[in-house]
Amino acid sequence: MAYEPSGDPHWALSAVVSEDFLNTLARGGIGDGIAAAELRQSFDLPLLGSVDLSVAMTIVGVTFQMLAEHRDRLHATIHATGAITFHGDSMMPQLPGVARVRGEVLVRPRVELAPDGAFRAVLDLAGSELVGMAFEGIDGIDTDADAQEMMGQMLFAAVGGDLFSGLADQMGSVGLELDAAHGAVLAELGVHPGPADVEVHQGAMTVG
Repeated sequence: MAYEPSGDPHWALSAVVSEDFLNTLARGGIGDGIAAAELRQSFDLPLLGSVDLSVAMTIVGVTFQMLAEHRDRLHATIHATGAITFHGDSMMPQLPGVARVRGEVLVRPRVELAPDGAFRAVLDLAGSELVGMAFEGIDGIDTDADAQEMMGQMLFAAVGGDLFSGLADQMGSVGLELDAAHGAVLAELGVHPGPADVEVHQGAMTVG
């Protein structure tokens, strides 16, 4: 279901959230990394035939950009590592270290006061749109290196989209949720139940 702002031009409360503030929260939330469930997949690659592998992903960093062109969505860059294990009689050699990948997504903040007074301000990662993906290399292999680097690129070209979709689904929505007892103060201040208006500007976001 599409997220529709309230459309009410009169706000009881408004807050401006800066890009730097949100990125500081993200660094604290990621900490030493967030492990995701292992993905296993089989597929065919040119010259290499059938490949059966599993990838254990860890999110190691998330940064947000606030750009007016995205209106009510944030541009998020997700950095992750992937520990790859090959199964069966694969011709692929085991890699010397984790692969490093980067995904670019557009994610919508959802801020809402429920009729019972519960409040939530979350990022809808499960509903995010993947707009770009890059393979950044494999630990233990020089950037100019050999066929292993090329094979790594081929692998992530084949499974990268599924990896980031799986990561987003697992994380669902992240943010702040208050129960009715704590959120009711907003209603007392004159905030109407329903979704807030979210406006993304250059480097900042206004929530009303």
